Amino acid sequence: MRLYETVFIISPELNDDDVKECSGRIEELITKYKGEIVTVENWGKKRLAYEVKRQRYGTYILIHFKGTSELLKELERTYKMSETIIKYIIITISEKQLASLKKLQRPIGEEEYSDDRDRDRDRDEDM
Repeated sequence: MRLYETVFIISPELNDDDVKECSGRIEELITKYKGEIVTVENWGKKRLAYEVKRQRYGTYILIHFKGTSELLKELERTYKMSETIIKYIIITISEKQLASLKKLQRPIGEEEYSDDRDRDRDRDEDM
């Protein structure tokens, strides 16, 4: 089985429960076709770079998974038929790329800084 990354954008009209349900259906589809889910991330609602299906915002979901070509065909068919998914992409990635992505992920509890000045200001206040 090869390693894949998919990002799909869910319509902003859905509430959090519906977003989880939609994401859950994709996860179930992956496992149904003997795929293995590696990671799932909900990036939240973000503004789109351009209007897609008359929508300016969307909820981004990222899934890393292992699967077969049969799974990819079914996943793409599901994306195309879904009225709640407004945009999607599926790409092949290597184990090395996945490992480097995991290194870049911020550990839980680590503060997020918008830029270096905020981090420097907080460090100066501690002194």
